[in-house]
Amino acid sequence: FDLDPFSCAAANQTVEASTYWTKDDDALTKDWSKYQLKWCNPPYSNMDRCIAKILEYKHIGNTFVLTNSNTDSGWYQSAARATKENGAYLLFNKRIEFVNSKRILRKQLTGKGSGNNKGQTLFYYGDHVAEFADHAKILGIVSKTL
Repeated sequence: FDLDPFSCAAANQTVEASTYWTKDDDALTKDWSKYQLKWCNPPYSNMDRCIAKILEYKHIGNTFVLTNSNTDSGWYQSAARATKENGAYLLFNKRIEFVNSKRILRKQLTGKGSGNNKGQTLFYYGDHVAEFADHAKILGIVSKTL
């Protein structure tokens, strides 16, 4: 990935984006036009604005967006509708275990994982929908808005 706009140093150890922005950098004020391969895990506290920004730049290169599966929210509906042209989404068949320093310590001490109680969706926007679908299908249901 060449951009992870909603990140931190610890998360970027996993994502390994060449550029990442933290909360202090405020990705919503930045120009994303030079980035071709974007990984977005937006903060759930500001999804409306984050999804709007992501969709503004989705036509440039390839964009992956990990969200909670809040299918009845306006931002989710917008993200799903945007897959109509050059996009698809994956509904995971199990919950994702997220990693951060507190959860790593919790797992080491208690043997319990992240405690994530939400399902996730991975949206993809780009020119490789068939490849995305082929690789993602082992993780759940891949769909496209018609």
